[in-house]
Amino acid sequence: MNDGYFNTWLLHEGDAFLNNHLCLDWEKLTFNKWKQWNNLPPSSQDIELHGVIVTGNLTVNASILNTNGDGGPCLIVLGDCQAHNLVGGGSDIHIHGDTLIAGAVYGFY
Repeated sequence: MNDGYFNTWLLHEGDAFLNNHLCLDWEKLTFNKWKQWNNLPPSSQDIELHGVIVTGNLTVNASILNTNGDGGPCLIVLGDCQAHNLVGGGSDIHIHGDTLIAGAVYGFY
């Protein structure tokens, strides 16, 4: 969805399972990266995403990473979230269900 200004959001309906890191840095989160992480074919046009909304649970079989302390795309999970590690810098990360992190949670800004 696009708000008409410069923010393009991806709405993932249902549960999402990623086998790779979820990188919440501006230059690393694109529509085709999200499709690649979900084992879907790429689109002909790739766009940077301002954020991702997952309406179900999010399982990341690696880490959720935001290494940029000044900002990054937003992550909103309406269900539960599970990952190996969670590193948050300047991205807004909102998890409305339970969160299970197997390793470390590190936040900085």
